[in-house]
Amino acid sequence: MGFRDRIRGRLGRVGGDLRGRLRNSTAEQSLSAGQEALARYRRATEDLPEGEDAEGRVAVVRSEGIQEGMGRTFRVAGHGVALFRFQGEVFGIDNACTHEDAPLGEGRLDEEGVVKCPYHGWRYQITDGACLTSASRPVATYPVYEHEGVVWVGVADRAISTQRGGEHDDGLLMVEDDV
Repeated sequence: MGFRDRIRGRLGRVGGDLRGRLRNSTAEQSLSAGQEALARYRRATEDLPEGEDAEGRVAVVRSEGIQEGMGRTFRVAGHGVALFRFQGEVFGIDNACTHEDAPLGEGRLDEEGVVKCPYHGWRYQITDGACLTSASRPVATYPVYEHEGVVWVGVADRAISTQRGGEHDDGLLMVEDDV
C-alpha cells in the first residue's frame, strides 16, 4: 500500500474527500461573500435621483457605498470613474491608469491619499490626479459632491490622458505593431 492509498484510507475513515469538502466550503464562502457584496452594491445604488442636477452632476451611489480608504468604480457619461473616500471626503479620478489602463479603483489607497495601481504599481494622488511615478502622466479628476447621503459626480476637470505604455517588469514582452 502506497502513501496515497494510506491517505485516501484515512480520509475515508474521517469523512471522505477532505479536499473536495474544503474546495466546496471555500466555493460556498466565496459565493456567499460575492452575493453579499452584490446586495450591498444594489442597496447603495438603488433609488438614486435620475438625471443631472443644476451643475451637470449625476448621482452614482449612496454615501455609505464608498467606505473610508476604499475605491469603487462607476460609469459616468461613458467614462470609468474611480471614487475613493479619504479622510471623510470623496474624490473621483479616471479609473484607467495612464501606464497600461489598469483599473485604479481596484488599487490600494495609502494613508497619504495615494492610490497604487494594482498592475504595475504606478502611484496617483487622488486629490488632484497627479502621477507620482511619471509627472507628465496625470489622470483626470472629477468633481464630486456629497449631499443628503448621495454622491454626485460631474464632468472631468481636464481631458483624460491618452498617453499609455511605459517600462515595467511583469514578465510580458511588449510587441509593437508596424501595421
